[in-house]
Amino acid sequence: MVVYDKKFENTEDMLRFIKKRERAYRVQVETIAELIAKDEKIKIITLCGPSCAGKTTTSYILEKKLEAISGIDLKIISIDDFFKSRAEMEKQENPDYESIDSIDFDYFKECVENILAGRETHLPLFDFVTGERRKEYDVYVPHEKGIVVFEGIQAMYPEITAILPAESCVSLYIDILEDVYAYGNFFTRKDVRFFRRLVRDFQFRDASVKKTLMLWENVVANEKKNITPYSGDAKYTINSLLLYEFNVIKKYLLEMLEYDEDTIDVYNKIKEKFENIPDIPAELVPEDSVFKEFIG
Repeated sequence: MVVYDKKFENTEDMLRFIKKRERAYRVQVETIAELIAKDEKIKIITLCGPSCAGKTTTSYILEKKLEAISGIDLKIISIDDFFKSRAEMEKQENPDYESIDSIDFDYFKECVENILAGRETHLPLFDFVTGERRKEYDVYVPHEKGIVVFEGIQAMYPEITAILPAESCVSLYIDILEDVYAYGNFFTRKDVRFFRRLVRDFQFRDASVKKTLMLWENVVANEKKNITPYSGDAKYTINSLLLYEFNVIKKYLLEMLEYDEDTIDVYNKIKEKFENIPDIPAELVPEDSVFKEFIG
């Protein structure tokens, strides 16, 4: 457990702390990129982790580092883009957006087969606001010396790994790996991701706080069933905790929840937990930070 109760003297002090935490996170990712670049057998990377662990930004950091040190052409494929439409999922009695059944697995398998064969592949693009697959596709032509990154909560599901060549595939796992005692209150690693998801879904996925709360139980159940049991199989593990995020996300959470009658109890609990945490302006967060995935 991490104890966090830093007092900030001024804006410059805040910036120094943010930069320190950002650098520690990037060193983890860039070190892994350097190790991957040394192994010529690797053609596929699976980047897995529970909801709101920071998979997307991490994949982009990997991409930039690998291209910089070895010229490797990296193609990032988000498994989320293979989601079935929201309308199709809502036909189910109890739709589970976290299970393998939430994606078009047949088309995913077809795309994997095309990539492994070096054929032109039409990758889907999903619109999370409309809840539909877009009409246009991302046309990808595999590069002989390229590496493909399959990124998503499903990236280490047995159904996914079963169709990937084990001899040329390496798995990365990313998560919040520490609980935090911040300014007198205890936060589990799951709490941190929950706060991230509340803000992200509200801002970028057209989801009310009430809807995210309704889905969270399924999210956690799926993590226990399909993600956590396989996390130990990953060759590399990344901790995406950024301590300053408590100071930044406080404002977003309270503004979202304050005027929603359906979530007043949640608002009161979060307000109490964050009461002693000093604010840090979101403007101080670097544009390329993993935390930008959640606050924009």
